[in-house]
Amino acid sequence: MLASVSKKISRTLAVNDIIPDEDEASYAYSLEILLATVMNFAVLLVTALCFGRLVETLLFSAGFVPFRMLNGGYHAKTHWGCMLMLLLFEAVLFSTIILNVYMYCLPFVFVLSFLLFSLNTMNASANILSDNRKRLLKRKSRILLVIYFTLLLITAVFTDSFLFQYCVVFGLASSAFSILLAKFVGKNQQVKR
Repeated sequence: MLASVSKKISRTLAVNDIIPDEDEASYAYSLEILLATVMNFAVLLVTALCFGRLVETLLFSAGFVPFRMLNGGYHAKTHWGCMLMLLLFEAVLFSTIILNVYMYCLPFVFVLSFLLFSLNTMNASANILSDNRKRLLKRKSRILLVIYFTLLLITAVFTDSFLFQYCVVFGLASSAFSILLAKFVGKNQQVKR
């Protein structure tokens, strides 16, 4: 669905001489990714509003999105699969909050996310990147991780509720889990070949 909409839009742009004909496929792909991202974020926000968890979802996204962009992670075969994976992360987040067990999960999630990111943060899809680009992304990721954990520790000192910190750290852990899943799926696909 998204691919066909993107192709129609890029075709219209090419026919009207807004973009060159030879760039039509690139624009179609870029539009497809843009539409999928907007759709995923819209579904995430609508779900958050339905459950009254907008702030928590925004904090989760603040932990998840930057690290997912820098480090990659699991890529579902379809846009719907990607959305379902994101909704699964959100459902686990909401469940731990609603069941009021997030305080017990916070240390585990904190350590898990730190350990996973301190290991090799590039996934199998990073094979197309040069070694210099991989090192740069890894360095950016680690600097961002240090900034996040510093801010989380500072806010923990000045607040008596750890809910907001948990949401950000859960986003980090979800991104780290996505990297692990990508490595696992990548290894399984290599074995099947």
